[in-house]
Amino acid sequence: MLETLVAVLVLAVGLLGMAGLQLNTIKTTRSSEFRSQAVMLSYAILDAMRADRAGALGGAYNTATSNTLPLKAVCSAAGITATTLADNTKKSWVGRLRSTMGDRDSTCGAVFCHADGECTIQIKWDDTLAGGLGAQTVTTRSRL
Repeated sequence: MLETLVAVLVLAVGLLGMAGLQLNTIKTTRSSEFRSQAVMLSYAILDAMRADRAGALGGAYNTATSNTLPLKAVCSAAGITATTLADNTKKSWVGRLRSTMGDRDSTCGAVFCHADGECTIQIKWDDTLAGGLGAQTVTTRSRL
């Protein structure tokens, strides 16, 4: 009888350990998903800028005045008036950032493109809900 109780206790501790491991795996997966989404969203704005190369080289997509990090970011699509193709693209992109990375004030995107075609994209988000380390930033540099 005592052996059965000990066996059940050992099994219960093992199952609790496995449940904890599974929970940690889910948090890590979510954090990794956010990082992958940030990279894909930075590529999305770069592709849109390549489609409107003249506008991008003219600074129409820029949210910052220089490429000094951290870039000046846009955290809300409401502040962008969509009167041009570039503004409409930026507004849509910031909206996608907020819907994909979390609709919080800490979810922001920044763009700066030199006239020579060297562009920097920076995406920031709060990773604590996914079990991460808090504020995260992905910076992507590319040439148009």
